[in-house]
Amino acid sequence: MIANGNRIFLFYIIIAIVSCTDPIDDALMLPQTEVRPWYNIRYDYSNTGYYPGELSIEGIVFDTLNIGYTPELSTPVFDDSGNCYVAISENNSPMDGIIKKYDKNLSLDWQLELESRIEGSGCVLDSTVIFGSRDEMIFGISLDGNLKWSFHTNGEIVNSPIAHNDLGFAIAYSRSSELYVFDETGTIIFQDNLASDCNESFPDLPAMDSDGNIYVSNCNEMSSIHYTGTVNWKKTYDEFDQLRWTLVYSNIGIIYATSYSELFAIDSESGNLLWSKHETDTDGSGLGIAVDPDGTVYWGNGYLGIEVYDYLGNQLPTLSVSDDDHYKPELYPTIDSNNNIYFGTNAGQYLVSITSENAVNLTMPLDFYSFYGITINNDKLYFNTRNNTKMVVIE
Repeated sequence: MIANGNRIFLFYIIIAIVSCTDPIDDALMLPQTEVRPWYNIRYDYSNTGYYPGELSIEGIVFDTLNIGYTPELSTPVFDDSGNCYVAISENNSPMDGIIKKYDKNLSLDWQLELESRIEGSGCVLDSTVIFGSRDEMIFGISLDGNLKWSFHTNGEIVNSPIAHNDLGFAIAYSRSSELYVFDETGTIIFQDNLASDCNESFPDLPAMDSDGNIYVSNCNEMSSIHYTGTVNWKKTYDEFDQLRWTLVYSNIGIIYATSYSELFAIDSESGNLLWSKHETDTDGSGLGIAVDPDGTVYWGNGYLGIEVYDYLGNQLPTLSVSDDDHYKPELYPTIDSNNNIYFGTNAGQYLVSITSENAVNLTMPLDFYSFYGITINNDKLYFNTRNNTKMVVIE
């Protein structure tokens, strides 16, 4: 697979020099650069956190909306018309989950009370907004605010469903390690229990590729399963302690995964471990990663900054504002097509924009507690603040 990655670059060098009409394998194609709405928690169904559009962020607060208490691990998501969907609870009550829709002008369009403990972000699959809940339910909601369908799950849904709009399905992974694949009508296409000997409190967020292969982990195991139910491979890794947070699929054929202090690169075709890296100085919060189209991975380290590795595992210069704890990254970075990396900080309550060459574009102080992740819509940054009921829009 790494040889295939080298062939990607060689092919495009050749194409720039001579005319070539020979067909090539789809697996060697670079990712498409079409800008789509931010349908999922990490933009695409591969969880890359890479937005192919260009941004010019000046660090101005465009708007601050008092939306209500949001789940800690959540971000806004958007439909094709630029409408925004968030889940909140009015009084920090676990039983009054409310879905809100804001139009492209940031006016509240509707809200729907589900009386269920919503956790994480939603996703948009065609004309349906999908949320999961701790009450072992998945909900499908129309774009005009009506509940279309729901179904019961085996275990709480504590992370976000993911939509694959190209193939017309979505997935959700429960706390009991039950994987659900379903279509826009709520019809289950496939489900399977992937439980292992360990008990994972918060299962990883699965990733998908363009062919509909789902990569899902449970502690030190990982599987590749086609959305129709065919198991491609299943592996147990002695190198893993317990994977955490989010798997990311890179279109060059590598799956990236993290534990509390390690980063792993896995061949998506075979499941073989390609390489791993260990954080030498971390407080355990350096868990979020983002991946650009070249397979370069940006890893938020709790102390050092953003550690950067190419797809071969070679370390590139670490991105850091300073050694001051006020600027240490908090969870997930986001990347745009100009290789600007955006992230929030924890202790300092800053929004930071830094280039892949370590040039600092922006250190913007905020009057909010830190936030989980950044989404992009209409050339603006959106994020939910943690524990103080706001959605902030930056231009």
